[in-house]
Amino acid sequence: MAAAALWRWVWLSLLSQPLLGLLWLLLLAAQPFLRGLAPMPSSRSALEVALDWTFPAGLLGTTLSLAILSRGGAFLSRLDSGTRFRGELGALLGATLYLQLPILLGARLAGAAPGELARALPAILTTDLHLAGIAILLLVPSLSTALRASLLLSAAWFLPALGSADEPLGRVTGMLDAAAPLRTGAQAVPITLASALALILAAHLLRTGPARSASG
Repeated sequence: MAAAALWRWVWLSLLSQPLLGLLWLLLLAAQPFLRGLAPMPSSRSALEVALDWTFPAGLLGTTLSLAILSRGGAFLSRLDSGTRFRGELGALLGATLYLQLPILLGARLAGAAPGELARALPAILTTDLHLAGIAILLLVPSLSTALRASLLLSAAWFLPALGSADEPLGRVTGMLDAAAPLRTGAQAVPITLASALALILAAHLLRTGPARSASG
């Protein structure tokens, strides 16, 4: 129950931001509106366009929730380590999905079939879990909110983009490439999922380990 209360705290913090609510509505209406204005049908399906937008929206949601959790560190330190870990992980995932939901609904309004959206869910959820894994690992050390947000953007977006232009570097940064399933489909899901689970497990061990529990 305490973990669920932490989820609600972060989600309500996001819902209370008018600009974020406006962005939610824009993401919902954008694809149906643009398709309605296009003089000729696009060669790209509504789902393909939605998948292009899903990662930036998810990254924004993860970054905002990371900032909220980071600023609430003094309060969160009073919780036991297991409750805090579950609360942080659930809050990060929920915030990521919050900004992706209008994109998927907009794709449905623009003509994407329910079956297409269902088949894309494993890739989307794997990407979300990977983003949450990077973010929750950054919540373990004592860092400023700005530094945490910068490191998240660097790890999830900048380094994978840099590695895509250099094959040796790409083999290293590939473990941080949360967007891989959205670009390449189901074949990237197992690798990305394994990386996400490794990050989450590392964060869990660091958060709930004996040394951490003793210091708390």
